[in-house]
Amino acid sequence: FAINDQKIYEHHFIAADCMNFVKENEQFFDVIVVDPPSFSNSKKMTGSFDIQRDHDFLLRKCYEFLSPGGKMYFSNNLRSFKLETDLPFKNITASSLPEDFKDPKIHHLFYLEKEL
Repeated sequence: FAINDQKIYEHHFIAADCMNFVKENEQFFDVIVVDPPSFSNSKKMTGSFDIQRDHDFLLRKCYEFLSPGGKMYFSNNLRSFKLETDLPFKNITASSLPEDFKDPKIHHLFYLEKEL
């Protein structure tokens, strides 16, 4: 935040079980960064989370509370990941990898902007 000349107290951060959060959230956000684990069966959650299986539901719920004109970034590290949603995400993975990085499947990065 300091490098980008941003005041941390002007921003809202949430660290939570993503599936519970999206089911209960009632706030709207201008920017949403979705960066869940590839898989989790933590004792803190009911059931398990699998990014390939659960990403469409997770992203649709996040889209519901994205403000008009808001931006959403979705990142994950599952090498075999295939985006399976009809939300208008753009794959921006290539722009997020350093030039000397040899393995483009190390992560996936997608972006969308909600219409006004």
